[in-house]
Amino acid sequence: MNEQHETTYNNKLNPFFSVWLNTRNTVRYVIEEKSMVYVFLLILLTGVTSTFVSMYQGTDDIGVPIGILIVGSAIISPIAVAIGIAIMSGIYLLVGKLFKGTGTYIELFKAVATSMIPQIWLLPLFIILMIVSPDLFFAGSEPASNGAIFFMAIFAVILAVVTVWGIVIQSKAIGEAHRMSSWKGFFTLLIPSVIIGLVVFVFIFIILFLIIGASTI
Repeated sequence: MNEQHETTYNNKLNPFFSVWLNTRNTVRYVIEEKSMVYVFLLILLTGVTSTFVSMYQGTDDIGVPIGILIVGSAIISPIAVAIGIAIMSGIYLLVGKLFKGTGTYIELFKAVATSMIPQIWLLPLFIILMIVSPDLFFAGSEPASNGAIFFMAIFAVILAVVTVWGIVIQSKAIGEAHRMSSWKGFFTLLIPSVIIGLVVFVFIFIILFLIIGASTI
């Protein structure tokens, strides 16, 4: 049985707030009412956030000035995010068809971009942590203050919550784009992740096997 979901939305929704608890209505609103300019703005902000994620506790030994690193990453990251969303939207489009989904590629692209909004909310937290304790943020050798450590602990909890809830939001977003249940959206999200994970695992196993084999010759 082809289970279809007709969603009615309020055209006064603010996606940055409503996506958390009113995901399906928000995604439908973005699909129907928002232009691709708005969607690429979301991608830009997601890319900037990804810049701080990549720098978080991982730049102390790079030897590149922080200013140059931030600017360079801020240019590259949105492009990488756009390419990633473009690829995954195509994959979700095909996998969703297995569950009788009816979404188009553009609908999936908008839905996936909208589901990135929770990550954008992390941007102010990254900036605050970098200002409060840059040495802690960039994994330096200087000991951090108790206040910075406390803030980092809170940040870790928030990051975990956003990550877990982000999966729920993505499942609902994919389900809405395909006009099917959120559970089907979840499996549309899960199946490619499992396949990609297995391929990566097999690839790493083969590389290690070849390295070990070569070392014994």
